[in-house]
Amino acid sequence: MDQYRVKKIIFSFMILITISIGMTACQKSGASKSESGGQQKGASTDYPSKSVQVIINKKPGGGSDVVGRMVAAALEKKLGQPFVVLNKEGGDGIIGTNEAAKAEPDGYTLNITAGPEIAYSIVNGENVEFDENSFDYVAGVNVRGNILAMKKDSQFKSLDELIAYAKENPGKITIGFPGGGGKAVAVEFMESLGVEFTIINAGNGNDLYSKLLGNHIDCGLIGSQFYQKFMDEGCGVFVQTVEDPSEGIEGLPTMKEKGYDMVYDVRVLLAVPKGTPQEIIGILDDALKESFEESLKDELIKSGENAKYIDGQELTDYMKAYYEKAIPTMKRIKEQYK
Repeated sequence: MDQYRVKKIIFSFMILITISIGMTACQKSGASKSESGGQQKGASTDYPSKSVQVIINKKPGGGSDVVGRMVAAALEKKLGQPFVVLNKEGGDGIIGTNEAAKAEPDGYTLNITAGPEIAYSIVNGENVEFDENSFDYVAGVNVRGNILAMKKDSQFKSLDELIAYAKENPGKITIGFPGGGGKAVAVEFMESLGVEFTIINAGNGNDLYSKLLGNHIDCGLIGSQFYQKFMDEGCGVFVQTVEDPSEGIEGLPTMKEKGYDMVYDVRVLLAVPKGTPQEIIGILDDALKESFEESLKDELIKSGENAKYIDGQELTDYMKAYYEKAIPTMKRIKEQYK
C-alpha cells in the first residue's frame, strides 16, 4: 500500500471519528433537553399533588357558597385531589379574602368571590390587605342578576305602585341587600327609580330571603337564583337587573325594559393569588371547563343559577372594566350615604 493510500485511509477514519463524536454530543444534548423538558412538564402536570384549599368568604348557604361548593366538587372529581372548602366570612368577607390574597401563589389556595365584594371592601372595609390587583382570575361559571322581591304580605302589586308610594313617602320603604357590594347596588337601584328607600344590610342571600318571608323588611334586591322560591311562596317579584333576561325567568322584565338606566350582574369567580403560574391556572381552567360542559352547567341551572362559562382572559378584562367603574361609584356612595 503506497503512502498516499495510507494517508487517505487515516484521514477518512478521522472524519468518521469526528462525526461520531458530534452525533454523540448532539444526542446527549437532546436527551438532556428532553429530560429537562420532561421534568418541567411533570412539575406542571403533577399539579395538584395534594389537597387544595378553597376559601369562600361567606357563611354556608348563600349563593356564593352554593356555587363555590359546586366548583370545588367539580375540580376534585376532575383532578383527583381533595378540594377542601373553608368558609371564612368574618368582617363581611374581608378575613377570608385577606387570607386568600396573602397565600402562596402555588395553586393550593383558591378563592371563591365576586367583584362587588372586593370593590366594596376596598372602599369601605377595615384591615383590608388586598386591592383590585391582588388576584388572577381562573374562570367564572355564572352571570347572576338581582331581582326585586317583595315581602310575603306586601300591599304593592307592581313596580309602579311601589314607586308611587315611595315618592310620596320618602324613606318609609325598607329595602334589603345581601351584604358587601349589595349596598352600592341598592343605592344605584334607588337612584335609578328616583325614590328614597331606607337601605338595610340583611346578611347573606338566605338571611334576606328569611327576612322577606317574615315581613321584616318591605322588599329586597336578591340573587335571581331565589326567584322560584319567592314565586312558590306567592311573593311579588317585579324586575331583574341583568341586561339580558336570565335563563328560566325570561318573562320577568329587566330594568332597561322598564325604562330605567341600570344594568347589574354578579359573576361568582374562581380566583388565585397574584403570581400563580399560568400553567396551574390553565390546568384549573381546563378542568373546570370540561366539568362545566359535562355536568356542572346542568347542576347550576337546577340550583337556579344563570349558568355561563367565562374563561380567565374574558373575566380579567371584565373585572378591570368593572373596578374602574365600581370603585369610584362606591366612594361616592360612601360619602353621600353615611
